[in-house]
Amino acid sequence: MSFPGGQVEEILAGRKTAEVRKRRPGFLPGTRVWMYQLEPRGDVVGWFVAGEAVEFDLADPPGPLMERAMVEPDDLDEFASDAATAWAIPILESGTVEPGVPLDRGPAAYRYLRPEESAEDRRLLRAFHKASALSPQAQP
Repeated sequence: MSFPGGQVEEILAGRKTAEVRKRRPGFLPGTRVWMYQLEPRGDVVGWFVAGEAVEFDLADPPGPLMERAMVEPDDLDEFASDAATAWAIPILESGTVEPGVPLDRGPAAYRYLRPEESAEDRRLLRAFHKASALSPQAQP
């Protein structure tokens, strides 16, 4: 998942404990999600374990959930322009990837790696696992 500068630090510090997205996440609760920091580095710099996503009405967002996501009411105007609902993803646990892993293309391109993918793609996936102390068989 891509994050603008500053949000990853808030998650890693435990202050941001939910993430708001327009679309329902395509992963199950308990999934380890890689955090791609858009700026200043453009690297995968951490991960979080996702809880069960909760759909909510943008016209009446739940205050406590917005506090956990560190979202101000005015920030939801961008969502409201073309959607009626959004999804909040609880952040159950997080950790860093040291050093960050640079990507040569957008993070969504690494979501699923097939056998025909390049050796470089496989190297990056191994780097993610090593940096976050996962076994090579674990899924990001």
